[in-house]
Amino acid sequence: MPLNTYIIENASKDMNSSFLQKFADIEIYFSIMESNKPLQNGSVQASANLQLRLQIANLDIGRMAIFYTTKADSRLTHKYAGMPLKRALKMIDELSDVDGLLIQSDQEAWFAIDKQGIKKTLDAI
Repeated sequence: MPLNTYIIENASKDMNSSFLQKFADIEIYFSIMESNKPLQNGSVQASANLQLRLQIANLDIGRMAIFYTTKADSRLTHKYAGMPLKRALKMIDELSDVDGLLIQSDQEAWFAIDKQGIKKTLDAI
């Protein structure tokens, strides 16, 4: 079952982050809101000293960086990047200005994880 489908089918349930382990190598995508270097539309390749501002959602558990399960999602901006879920978790864990990560399905279902949950997931991977 793809990550997108899993989130949609389980959104109404009390999901814990353990399911992320089986999707650790799946690519997830994020919009690039701003960059310190000029970028072309489409997928962005990482380069030295590239700094990006990500899309943020303010939830009751804090500021969450928004990632999408598919690069075909219409809510992605024209400039975007993708990475394996485990790399995204590590990146968000190291950022001081966000409190966690929100994974948005291609529908209205989503899953959010705070930094404490991220640390537990990274330890288990």
